[in-house]
Amino acid sequence: MNAGINVNDSSLDGVSKQVADECKGLPLAIEAVGSALREKGSDEWKLALNNLKEAKLYAIEGIDKDDQDVYGCLKFSYNNLNSEESKLCFLLCSLFPEDYEIYLEDLVGYAVGVIWYQYDPSIENARSRLHGTINALKTASLLLDTGNDRSVKMHDIVRDVAIWIGSIVLEEKKFFSKVGIGLAERAMKEGLEQYRGISLVENKKEELSSGLVCPNLHILRLENPKYDHRLQVPEHFFEGMPALKVVTIIGGVLSLKSLQILTNLQVLQLIRCEVSDASFLGKLKRLELLFLDNSPIKILEELSDELRRLKLLYIDTGSVSPIAIKKFPQLEEFYGRIKNWEVEGMSSEKSNARLAELNSQADRSVVCLPKDFTFSKLQRYIIRKGEGVDDEMKQGA
Repeated sequence: MNAGINVNDSSLDGVSKQVADECKGLPLAIEAVGSALREKGSDEWKLALNNLKEAKLYAIEGIDKDDQDVYGCLKFSYNNLNSEESKLCFLLCSLFPEDYEIYLEDLVGYAVGVIWYQYDPSIENARSRLHGTINALKTASLLLDTGNDRSVKMHDIVRDVAIWIGSIVLEEKKFFSKVGIGLAERAMKEGLEQYRGISLVENKKEELSSGLVCPNLHILRLENPKYDHRLQVPEHFFEGMPALKVVTIIGGVLSLKSLQILTNLQVLQLIRCEVSDASFLGKLKRLELLFLDNSPIKILEELSDELRRLKLLYIDTGSVSPIAIKKFPQLEEFYGRIKNWEVEGMSSEKSNARLAELNSQADRSVVCLPKDFTFSKLQRYIIRKGEGVDDEMKQGA
């Protein structure tokens, strides 16, 4: 076992072999444990050996003995993460489907809504902290590189362990992630009162029943990856989920009237959704991140006076007037299209506005800006006159 060993410390020779034996020669287990013990001394290795042995003293329901060895080793690596933020971010990654390419921009919303909400950080600060946390998880061999710096993956077994930790080991931070199983089935089996995060993929219409009691639920992710039909979300579906902070719905049909009781909601992501009763979006007074990908809302401009805390707005269908955008005083990031343009250097026959300069902005990703488009807090922006938002942002959606 070479991973994590200080080659100059001869006292590790014996204990490192014992630790490798506890890993049963399994590469994934060796990598995770070795990463956790990198540059540690003999005392830490001996303590790790004891912890690994103790982790295997009890059976794990539904897991065969060979896999239990891996579970124990990966849980050891999880326990050795140096911050609660890293541990929670690890659990959040398990909410995405198996073999899923997890874009960091997806995780930004989750981090703002669940991890750093009490600090009220800027989106950019949250993004920077998230990147540091993700790097720590990759160093611990709990997340995998994908070949680009905008996304990560979670090994299938690591994800299984994360779900096990989140749903069984941690009573105070339960997470539930399933494919093809309904909330109603889980509710009848054991109840949902303790769950903080729930992710469901490919669920049938009848499984999204109203009357579910989830008083501690902070994150809900509903995904229907099929394009030939959409997931029907009942109007009263959210009534038993008053603590929700983050809602992601992919491929759904819903009335935004159903969201009006979610007074704590900070992040709303609607992707490929058919939306009605859009005026009720204005009831979400604490909303900070609004992401509308192929989910048109026609009256967004009328809501600008009500969504005063909005920090990030992504809208790839339809356009917003400069007057409406300027009514979001806390806006830090905007990705979308603005109507009634003028482009600097173009004649009035081609355009009725000009390209204005935006001084003191950190990320000049904009193609064209309307006249006098200035915000003291705006840090990132991609603004298009054409049909869609920049592909780079769409990949992070």
